[in-house]
Amino acid sequence: MSFLAKVKRGWVMGLITYEFIMENKKVLFFTILSTTLLCLSVLSLFAVIAARTHFFMNLHPEFFGHPLVQELQTTLPQSFLALALLLISVNFFKLILDVGLSFYVSALLEKKEVGIATAFLHGLSKTFILLQWSFINFSVGVLLNNLKNQKNSLVRIFASLISELLHLAWAMLTFFVIPLIALEDKGILETIKLSGQTMQKTFGQNIGATFALQTANFLLLSIVSTVAWIIAGLLMLLISPATPYNDTTIVLLIIILAIPLIIPFFLVTPFTSAASTIFKTACYHFTQGKPTGPFSKEMIKESFEVQKSE
Repeated sequence: MSFLAKVKRGWVMGLITYEFIMENKKVLFFTILSTTLLCLSVLSLFAVIAARTHFFMNLHPEFFGHPLVQELQTTLPQSFLALALLLISVNFFKLILDVGLSFYVSALLEKKEVGIATAFLHGLSKTFILLQWSFINFSVGVLLNNLKNQKNSLVRIFASLISELLHLAWAMLTFFVIPLIALEDKGILETIKLSGQTMQKTFGQNIGATFALQTANFLLLSIVSTVAWIIAGLLMLLISPATPYNDTTIVLLIIILAIPLIIPFFLVTPFTSAASTIFKTACYHFTQGKPTGPFSKEMIKESFEVQKSE
């Protein structure tokens, strides 16, 4: 099958994934919760950065004379530290929710009765191994990013290329980590090893369907983000430069400028995040000979071009 055919098959898989979500709307509980927490974190970070970089100075010179903004500026170091800890905590909690979602989806595919609370508690029970996974994944990311820090421009270009290739290899190696953590009871090193072996033996080096699904997610997010920025820009035109800056105006201005962040995250991310986890779980089921629900085994085979055993 040609690359374009695989990408087309991936789009079909994406449509099936979204249909699965609409038929089982409870799966969105996990991603809506994580997205809401992420939105609050991003908005908090946006407020701090806005005050730190004088983001609004060109809009109105009186903005930085407002007591609310001055108070925020005096607590910037503490604010950045608190936000850093908040973002780390939210991202880790998202991993717990992803594991719970994978466990819940697995039960749906096998037509088992599992409640949302049970799935969430299952994810929570994997906290220790997720801490290990977070540390390893973060460390690998830091090491690969440090490869780009070269003084010589030619060496930096080469190092950046190597870094991107290693990032891709790491993503393929760990493709099944979340489903494995959710559905198996292995140590983290064995989990990573099994993930790589499963990808290598079953799917070879081809992840065209996943690429297509991510492309669809990116296009959807881009379209919604563009519309959100247009809406925010039109609303900004309604605010006159002569408008006095009181508490209500300050809050309204921040809300308007936050629209491009809130709308894409809150309307799109729950679906794209759920689709990714659902797709990986269905593919893992396929590798284990388990039910794949609406995801045809033949379609998964064609999407990933299963390697023949030697």
